[in-house]
Amino acid sequence: EGAAHDATLDALLARCDVVVRTDLDADDVTNETALYAAGHAQASGDLLLFMEGHTALEPDCCRVIDRHFRRHASSALAWAPRRNHGTTPLGRLVSLHNLRHERRASAHGTFSLGANSVIRRDLFARLGGFDPRYQRFGETAILHRARAEGIGVDRIDVPLATHFNDMDVRHWRMLVMQMGDAKAGYYDALRARGEDLRAHVRHP
Repeated sequence: EGAAHDATLDALLARCDVVVRTDLDADDVTNETALYAAGHAQASGDLLLFMEGHTALEPDCCRVIDRHFRRHASSALAWAPRRNHGTTPLGRLVSLHNLRHERRASAHGTFSLGANSVIRRDLFARLGGFDPRYQRFGETAILHRARAEGIGVDRIDVPLATHFNDMDVRHWRMLVMQMGDAKAGYYDALRARGEDLRAHVRHP
């Protein structure tokens, strides 16, 4: 099984333009955006798609993205739905949570990790990229900056990936705690700048 797995991985890597190697611990949830940053530093295309490790891209994902941005030349930011896969009780709950957020996104637009959103490289740079202070909540900071500039979020109508939501409770707890810390840091920074948090926060 190990040899078959290695062969599958080697076949996928062979199709990549660049394979980025880092010393970051991929199992440490606090390294997620640092891993994205390492990929972004080596990326050469005009469009950026950030995907989590527990996602699988659709076979025609890149073709769908290319077609959308060719048809909508003025588009700089686009969001797509994703398939949610969960078989355990926790995985099914995470799927329901994701679907709730996706319904809101389909009505209001969003920028999210996990192979949901595509952004042009020049816009990503102009909006400041991922701020390491805000960790995985940095995606929301990007969305807020885009909205402040009046940049709309286009919709790609078909899923780009499947998001696998089964995980152990310990890993889920680390994700939730890290996201809580990231949110607190982000909103504390807004408060320190004198911004009205009511314009950003959905929950008290």
